[in-house]
Amino acid sequence: ILWGKTLSKADLNFDKVGSQVTSTLTLSADNNINFVNGKIYATDGSDDTLNLSFSANGTIDLGASSITTFGGSFTSTSASFTGEATSSINTTGSTNQVGGAIDITATGDAATGHINVGLLTTDGGAPQEIHHEDEAGKKAGDITLTSDNGNITSHGAISATGSDGYDVNNKDSTDRGHGGQGGAVEFNANGIDSIITCLLYTSPSPRDR
Repeated sequence: ILWGKTLSKADLNFDKVGSQVTSTLTLSADNNINFVNGKIYATDGSDDTLNLSFSANGTIDLGASSITTFGGSFTSTSASFTGEATSSINTTGSTNQVGGAIDITATGDAATGHINVGLLTTDGGAPQEIHHEDEAGKKAGDITLTSDNGNITSHGAISATGSDGYDVNNKDSTDRGHGGQGGAVEFNANGIDSIITCLLYTSPSPRDR
């Protein structure tokens, strides 16, 4: 757990070789939390999951940073939250895991309490392909953005799509059935317009039966 007036970090890697673990990172600041073109992630291809919790009395600024949790959740509460259009928060599940939830809340006043985000992805992880067994697709995580008094702007694609199922008798088909449930996407701007300049992908789709 890290505390401070202002927190700035480039890269944070959470990975334990040889075992599946769940790590939790909590960042709390009296004023601001700032990231500049950095990464927070569990190593690609591992089974590790990373849960993130950010809180600040001022601004949380992702800059152009990327966050990857492999099914872990991302929670943020601050006066305002901002990220460049190229920033990303990706909580897609690893193999055979559901997607993690993204929950961002801004508590500032009408002049400062805004949310600006880039790419948001909470897709379900691909099912493990067992040769003699069907496997259902995995559920996507929910995405909830709440601004108590300001507005919400999304510049990137938003995806909360359940993964395809695995059908041992029809594995080459695009319609495999048993698809994972899509996540709920909810923007709460409390009477202020939400601005969405993005592509939005959610289930249901033909695979969600």
